[in-house]
Amino acid sequence: MAIRDQTATLLQYTISTTPSPVYISADNDPVAATIEIAVAANPDVLCKYIAIQVPIGNDATDMYQVSPVPTGTNDNPDWILSTDVVPGMSDSDGNYTTFLFKHNIENKAVTSGIKITINGTVNDSSGIAAIVIKEDSTLINNVTYMMRKQLQDITKTAVETLYLNNIIVTYLDTPGVPAALPDRNRGIQLTWDSNGDYFNVYAGSDLKPISQGESKQYVMSGGLITDTVFIIEAIKDNNSVYQQYVLNVNAPDAVISDLSVIKSLDISQVFFDAFNFSTIQYGSYPPNMPYIAGGDGFLIVNIDASSVLIGTNIQLTLSIGDATCTAPNITTKIIPVKKGTSFYLQSGGFGDAKVNYYWIGVGDTHLLPGI
Repeated sequence: MAIRDQTATLLQYTISTTPSPVYISADNDPVAATIEIAVAANPDVLCKYIAIQVPIGNDATDMYQVSPVPTGTNDNPDWILSTDVVPGMSDSDGNYTTFLFKHNIENKAVTSGIKITINGTVNDSSGIAAIVIKEDSTLINNVTYMMRKQLQDITKTAVETLYLNNIIVTYLDTPGVPAALPDRNRGIQLTWDSNGDYFNVYAGSDLKPISQGESKQYVMSGGLITDTVFIIEAIKDNNSVYQQYVLNVNAPDAVISDLSVIKSLDISQVFFDAFNFSTIQYGSYPPNMPYIAGGDGFLIVNIDASSVLIGTNIQLTLSIGDATCTAPNITTKIIPVKKGTSFYLQSGGFGDAKVNYYWIGVGDTHLLPGI
């Protein structure tokens, strides 16, 4: 804001706005703004009136809309809003609304500061509005009052639209060259274009950002080995926009997250989870403890019958959910188990058999203790 004719007034005025800068209104989105005028105390100045004139209308040089009507207040009880008709204090060449404050003490010396607040709805035209400050004042050793004025320019601007685009991947060793399908383990970086002030980068299903800050790039010095989905969040003035970027890797590692078995399947990448016991000798039983599958997986039961006499009956009982499965005379049983299913185990038979229990989860899937 540029102050004009500051020397014309005897009192010192400091003008500010909230918000700063002042944004114009838009269709169905009225924007309120406050003009704050701090008047410094000066006991050497006698002042009868202070007038604040604010241009209203729809033009670029107007500050507020005509409706709703702007309002004005001050925080000093020595000054009151007045409807007095004072020559020169309300005259203007344009469409102004005037707030006239009368100094309501006898000697008129400005011994304490004043804060004047003007509120209104900004119009929808970008531009510069000039408010006028007038005072009817004189110095304490001069009995001649006169009207003095100061002009203050306030700039109104449209709200800047937050954008986030042009996300690209480049190699660290060949900067500036886009990498459409980056090689495994080769250093890369994500870069983007945005007018945001702060950025969060998310990867996969992780709810916590893997990168935060003002930088418009995310560096992966070791590259990637799997296809990865990135989400970039741009933030400016409490507003956010998001962009998703799917980064495919040349010859990526496979990541299994779900399973539909329609024929024989070879699982080469799984998460192995051992039970809290490993081998059960004949005559003993697994701990009476239920388990819950933390995700889809397979329960594998292996009976080591190498020392079992021919014709020995070996019986395995598995309780999966609400169903009980009894399988006699087997050596290995593989049972698919859906996420959230609870189960417990029981084995029995004759001879010197050993029963081994294993859990193979699809993805990073663990067994959970049951209830």
